[in-house]
Amino acid sequence: MRQRLICALALGLAIPGASLASATSEDHASVSVRYSDSDLAGPKAAADLLRRIDGAAMEACGAPEASLREYRWAVEKSACYNVGVSRAVADLNVPEVTALYNRRVSAAGG
Repeated sequence: MRQRLICALALGLAIPGASLASATSEDHASVSVRYSDSDLAGPKAAADLLRRIDGAAMEACGAPEASLREYRWAVEKSACYNVGVSRAVADLNVPEVTALYNRRVSAAGG
């Protein structure tokens, strides 16, 4: 069964240092992450799905893969990216992906 996870992100927060209060309901974008049941089986599959969620969040927050490394680093630190990935992982509600994400957040000190 093929499914889709939508990463809805506040584009108004893509600029590092932007205020959370500055985002309006029209400042959202979404990027689909397609997955199947086989994408949820085991740690390697969970890591791959989390990487795809990361990529979708980067794209939705304004830093596609072709962006400069420094810009991608800044977007990765933004509320847009972090809230978007967090919400996508929560919406997905797959224990293996959630555990991997939580370990990554803990290791980063957040």
